[in-house]
Amino acid sequence: MQTELQTNPGLPLPISLSKFCESMGITPATAWRWRKRGILRTSNISGRQYLSPAALDEFYRRLESGDFAKEAKVPKPAASESRAKTSALSFL
Repeated sequence: MQTELQTNPGLPLPISLSKFCESMGITPATAWRWRKRGILRTSNISGRQYLSPAALDEFYRRLESGDFAKEAKVPKPAASESRAKTSALSFL
C-alpha cells in the first residue's frame, strides 16, 4: 500500500535557509550573522534551518520599512595617502 503525502494547498511551506541564501545572493555566513542579530528568525526542522512564511513576511516588512538601515560610513584616508596627494600637488 502506497501512502500519499497530503498537503494543504492553501498553506504556504517553509523555505530552507540555503534556498533563501541563494535567492537573496548572500553567503551562509551572512545568514548566520543575520540570525544572530535577530534579522532572520529560523526554525530547526530535523537539523536544518528553515524560514516560515511568517518569518519571511516579517523580514520583508522590516526591510521595506528601513529597520536594518544604517548611516553609511565613509572611510578616512590613511595619513600616508594624504601626504602622497600633498606631495604630488607640490610638483604642479
